[in-house]
Amino acid sequence: MAFTQEQLAALEEAYAAGVTTVRYGDRSYTYDSLEALWAAIQRIRRELLGRRRFRSGTAGYRRFP
Repeated sequence: MAFTQEQLAALEEAYAAGVTTVRYGDRSYTYDSLEALWAAIQRIRRELLGRRRFRSGTAGYRRFP
């Protein structure tokens, strides 16, 4: 599933408030515990960070004598 920054923000807000039910859009999710919610936040952060990583198009080279 592709997550959005808005979904991550909703999860972080819920975690900060100490609640385990998160609503965004027309959906509602209830996590078993704050630890489960935190794990979801970390997973989504990793996924979003992975999407933003990119390599520049510059090739490296090495000089030989």
